[in-house]
Amino acid sequence: MKISILTPTYNRASYLEKLYNSLVINTNCGVDFEWLIMDDGSTDNTEVVVQNYISQGIVNIKYYKQHNMGKMTAINNLMNYVTGDICFTCDSDDYLATGALDIIRENADRLLKDDTVYALAFLKQKENGKIAGDKFPENLHRTDMFSLYFRECIDGEFVLVFKTAVRKQYHHEIEADEKFITERRMYHKMDLDHDIIGINEAIEIGDYLADGYTKNITHV
Repeated sequence: MKISILTPTYNRASYLEKLYNSLVINTNCGVDFEWLIMDDGSTDNTEVVVQNYISQGIVNIKYYKQHNMGKMTAINNLMNYVTGDICFTCDSDDYLATGALDIIRENADRLLKDDTVYALAFLKQKENGKIAGDKFPENLHRTDMFSLYFRECIDGEFVLVFKTAVRKQYHHEIEADEKFITERRMYHKMDLDHDIIGINEAIEIGDYLADGYTKNITHV
């Protein structure tokens, strides 16, 4: 099994160190993984920073660049390069919890061996140690993203770890020159044919930045 970690980034060179270090720590998990970075037209020294990480030869890193088109376009483009059986996004201002890849590996069969499941949903933790939102009603909670938010009224920031074979069939739909759109558009379409399984363990850590993507988006 191989895991692909996708990171769209724009002028976040100073934040990437934390994420990189967390990936280095997770190399001890014995899980094969790749880190795919899409530089969304950064004007800072992002490329220099990433090339330094690549030269260290510790983490399998693939670095790509595009004109500034927004996070969702960056993710759409990164999906073309994913080679892992499982994939998920970790934003450039977030980082992995220690043992995150171990947690994913331990639950991978629930995703890979069930044709009706498109993702495992894990929790996200704030820097202060608190969970970013609600936990699932019970561990291994089976649902879909629409039901989770609008029927069960469970709110929070979840980390979706996708089955790549299913995830590649969908993309974030961009209209005109949109840059700030919600992931939920795509999730709603995936919900029509598949479920998610909610797992009450945090695999990512981070807080909203004042100028970050989530602060600039209108949820629908």
